Amino acid sequence: KKRTKASNVKNEKRFASNLFELSAQIAQVVEPLAQIEEVSENCKYKYF
Repeated sequence: KKRTKASNVKNEKRFASNLFELSAQIAQVVEPLAQIEEVSENCKYKYF
């Protein structure tokens, strides 16, 4: 099967927007994790 150039471009755009959404979701998860790590570091210095 030969794909047309137009459908390739459409698929690439869809892939790019999916990737963008995915990275946004990952950022939402990673952000709190980074904060938790920061807090636990602070606790370490306070109590040990």
